[in-house]
Amino acid sequence: MNAEDRRKKIMELLQIEVTVETNKLSKLLNVTPMTIRRDFEYLEKKGLITTIYGGAIINTLPTLKEQNNMTDTSLEKRNIAKECAKFIKEGSTVLLDAGSSVKELAMEIIDIPNITVLTNSILVMNVLAKVDTKIRLIMIPGQFRKSSMSFFGSITNNFLNSIHVDYSFIGAMGVSERGASVLDMEEGQTKSKMIEISDNPIILADHTKIGVNSLFFIDVKGKRYTLVTNSNADKAVLKGIKKNGNHVITV
Repeated sequence: MNAEDRRKKIMELLQIEVTVETNKLSKLLNVTPMTIRRDFEYLEKKGLITTIYGGAIINTLPTLKEQNNMTDTSLEKRNIAKECAKFIKEGSTVLLDAGSSVKELAMEIIDIPNITVLTNSILVMNVLAKVDTKIRLIMIPGQFRKSSMSFFGSITNNFLNSIHVDYSFIGAMGVSERGASVLDMEEGQTKSKMIEISDNPIILADHTKIGVNSLFFIDVKGKRYTLVTNSNADKAVLKGIKKNGNHVITV
């Protein structure tokens, strides 16, 4: 079995199991644990998985087409994350939503001391929990969504009612002149609450999501938000977003 076929097999197993162990994969695929770790490194750079102690966890449940292509906008998302990390200073209280760009942000802030991070994302929690930092971590409860490896819903929203943060970093399926949007109404309500409790709501969206209107729009509660996206995003759409009073940063 060559490397490409082996990595596809790993992704197929992750779609079923969500997490896999290095040693078990090594025996199953008849390769060394070091080979499996190199495969994990490759897949993590593609934004498909997150490595954890002794194994890996899938980021989202990809389509067959995504598995075959093994390509995404991971570099662009990393650049967005690096820009967002500039907002966070020592002593800040931040909320990190679910999403691959936000997970990249978690990787960028591990060395910032004395910050408090709240998250509803298991992937973000895994990133921050496995390193020795001075970050105070709080896991936000709720109903688990396997597709995004995160928590949403009324329990989440009730918890957020008692919280205030300096910055919230929000993921979205689309951002246009009409606003940010997602596929699920309950998810949109939770993201709306995240914006409401934040002094500075920031939306992370790579260029493929600019100009896209998904099914449910996120109620921003009359707040202006900052959008961080790529420099190759649709300029006309970005102009419309700024015209509505929002701040746009391109990287």
